[in-house]
Amino acid sequence: MNVLAGISSAGQPVHEQVPAAQVVGGRYRLEATPALVDGCAAGDLVEIDDDGRVSVIERGGNLAIQSFAERDAFDVDQIEALRKAFAAEGGLVEAPSHRRFVVVTVPVQAGFPRVEAIMNGWSETTGSGWSFGNVFDKEERPLNWW
Repeated sequence: MNVLAGISSAGQPVHEQVPAAQVVGGRYRLEATPALVDGCAAGDLVEIDDDGRVSVIERGGNLAIQSFAERDAFDVDQIEALRKAFAAEGGLVEAPSHRRFVVVTVPVQAGFPRVEAIMNGWSETTGSGWSFGNVFDKEERPLNWW
């Protein structure tokens, strides 16, 4: 499914292809957490408007986390370390073959302190920042869906 990720500096819409299964009518269940589209995660039931904007109808219970490489790409070992850390929490770490970013999907039951500890420790070793993709709105206020 093609969803709106934002607008480019040239004023053109930027879309991200996100795996999703059509549930009924115009509703879809996200099968992966987007890298560029904020506000949603794998497992969410969503609607997509004509412009490709996502509206979450029902939360799937997963936190979305994104990290973008400060250098050219993350090392394979760095990504594997993150995968191992989140596997113990029931999480999934995905990265494209170019490894310029990673996306983490983890059940909210893992808890914010644990998730933040893993990401902060990993961030120290990679030198890259990270952010939640579905915890805050555009004004940085908590969405409080959990």
